[in-house]
Amino acid sequence: STIVIDETYGHYYLDWSAVVFYFPHYCFRNLHPLVINDTGESRVVLDESADTFTHIVPEQNINILLNTQVDGDLPAPDISGPNKGLIDKVYTFTISGEHPELLPIRFGIDWINSIFTTVNKYTDYTENGSQEVGKSYSTTGNKKIHAISQDENNLNSPSSPVHNIDIGPWPEADLDADRTLIEEGESVSLTWSSEHAESCDGINFNTNGNTDGSVSVSPSSSTEYGVECVSSYDATEKATSYVTITVGEAESPIACGDIPLPEANPANPAEGQVDLLVNQSVIWSIPGGLPEGAVGTPEWIGDSPLGGKSGVSIGNIKYTTIGTKTGGYSVQDELGGVCEKTIEVEVKVDPGYKEI
Repeated sequence: STIVIDETYGHYYLDWSAVVFYFPHYCFRNLHPLVINDTGESRVVLDESADTFTHIVPEQNINILLNTQVDGDLPAPDISGPNKGLIDKVYTFTISGEHPELLPIRFGIDWINSIFTTVNKYTDYTENGSQEVGKSYSTTGNKKIHAISQDENNLNSPSSPVHNIDIGPWPEADLDADRTLIEEGESVSLTWSSEHAESCDGINFNTNGNTDGSVSVSPSSSTEYGVECVSSYDATEKATSYVTITVGEAESPIACGDIPLPEANPANPAEGQVDLLVNQSVIWSIPGGLPEGAVGTPEWIGDSPLGGKSGVSIGNIKYTTIGTKTGGYSVQDELGGVCEKTIEVEVKVDPGYKEI
């Protein structure tokens, strides 16, 4: 075919067989090595080609390669990045794409919808074909990411293939011992458990990678044991828990000599009454409450009906016989040590009783 173009500048358009080609739908750019005039204007031809045409201008006859670029042919970008992650942690995704004419493009991202619907964020324009973007999620579940390419003329590409990322909660780990104070040669049971973990490793003991279980250990000296559990959503994140086993006698956190003696008082005393009377309610209590260093609940010991009860204060205790009664409490510290305090009280006859 012969194409006749007058001496001119810029891009060139063709009216061919009653089909009008015009910018920006179809434009013939990069006619090479065509030189139209003394400005020396020419551009690089795209590698795609259909046919070779003969181009005739004044004083020159040159074979040229004629290429077209259709607006809808801006290629869709690709998204790469992690497929699993943790809630409220920022993850980096790389979006890659290229303009057919190597012109600057930017990427529009839809973080929200299951199919591409709305651009939530635009990147800056880039000429190197890729951009990194960071994103965190405040809820768990499967999240979908879509992107389009857009050139400086607001020409949009189709949407990228969807990128999925599953967002989960952070891992949790717990390690407990049935007791923390032992004598040399004794054993203690360690029990560990986890949530949202792929595997767990023991510190100073072996878990075999299990996420829960128990094991017996017999340390010869005081030892700190630990468990470290790897997230099932992000292998770079771990949860840990520790417990220390003390071997040999250890100083109790409770100074047994300093804990207060219990008290026993009439529940509803008559005016001036201080004695404990038979068949009247008595309140046993610990002055000042739970002793410093104690854990758990005080256990009461002594004559019935006091023995076997628990709490800082015990009321509605009635003695049905007169005489000397023993009462007190025991408390345990965090190392398993036990302290006891007891007193003796006298239960007397109610002065209102009459002999018969």
